[in-house]
Amino acid sequence: MISSNSITRKLIRATSALVNGTPPSKLAVASQPSSAVAATNFTVVIQLQNASSVDVTNAGVSVSIAKQSGTGTLSGGATGLSVLTDSNGRATFNTLQMDTGGASVVLRATSSGLTLIDTSTISITAAGTITQFTNSTETGGGGGDSDVLWADDFSTPVATGSPGSWCDVNFDNAGTLYGGPATSGGIPHTRGFGGTIYNQTAYPMLVTSITGRSTPYAASHGTQPSPQGSDWMGDHNFSRGVTEFYTRFDCYFNAGYSFGAEKIWDINPPNWLGNGGIIWGNLHINLGGSPASSATLYWQGTTAPSYSTGFVITSGRWYSIQLYCKRGTGGNDGILKVWADDLGVAGSTIPGGGTPTLRLNRTDYPFNPAQGSYTQFGNIWCESWANAPSSGSWKFTNIMCREFNGGTNGNSPILIRASA
Repeated sequence: MISSNSITRKLIRATSALVNGTPPSKLAVASQPSSAVAATNFTVVIQLQNASSVDVTNAGVSVSIAKQSGTGTLSGGATGLSVLTDSNGRATFNTLQMDTGGASVVLRATSSGLTLIDTSTISITAAGTITQFTNSTETGGGGGDSDVLWADDFSTPVATGSPGSWCDVNFDNAGTLYGGPATSGGIPHTRGFGGTIYNQTAYPMLVTSITGRSTPYAASHGTQPSPQGSDWMGDHNFSRGVTEFYTRFDCYFNAGYSFGAEKIWDINPPNWLGNGGIIWGNLHINLGGSPASSATLYWQGTTAPSYSTGFVITSGRWYSIQLYCKRGTGGNDGILKVWADDLGVAGSTIPGGGTPTLRLNRTDYPFNPAQGSYTQFGNIWCESWANAPSSGSWKFTNIMCREFNGGTNGNSPILIRASA
């Protein structure tokens, strides 16, 4: 005698086999937000279905998404605007962004041979205002210069506290806090940096006193432990996106520091605070090398080429490093320049009257077709991830970032700070 449960199980298996064996005929919206914040990631999930509106679990089907109506530009971020369905027949677009707030948009998903689907209306609100942050005694570093994107020599150090004295918020929480209603769309940069990572209590990131320089303070990453990542890293959103800018900073790796393969200064799009990851690339020490007390400075491209500057950095000395980035108009015509100079053990040696020494000059860098469809620079991540691991501690100060529009493509860099 066949039980009713046995018959039910067989019917379920037969139905499942039939659905899974039925080719999809249309798309459906599995999930979407009713609202999103401009320049902040949101997610839309598209489901394959058959003609009876039953979900079909075909994997590997290409689905694309685009703006159907509304104001602004849709970008796909790291995931892109075309993805393949997973084993559940779902295409997940989880890094979508609209660049403009104050409007509503409808998105359209398409796939070859299938009936398309439009999302319901998504209301895009403006991101919170991120104001220019200046905390520097350098000319233009105290505010009032609209070209200055960020300036910090920690001249007014805040009291040590949790999560630290030069960052506002735990890095791991920054992605969820950024764009949330509690912050009106943006984390205020009351301490210059907006993120930290890993064990905040074990190695507090302090603003420390330094000697031998007229700028008496610097930010410290704390001690590099044996794992790859430092306990303290922070990133900073510019007050606006730009297509051409300089960034200069001074840094010191304590005597005996062992350089692993270490990232130190990453370039990312606007509103990147708390996202982690690197879109275009980073200044990097000892690329691919074994730990050593001195190592070469590189530009490490994320998907584009990496280049050696030929400049060697040694522990126990101060250095001034500067980077110039300019978006291209299409193809491999972006500009990437790196200057680097040795300021000596005390950090008070200013070579060449303060004019930086050019170490890398590329006029063929593919900034323009970078990952996703990002079109502007707008964030710097002071990373200290090292693989192989580094050992020791390092600090930095005299940060100056300036927008640059026109002129001679970065031939006149920011001077080495003469008051070092």
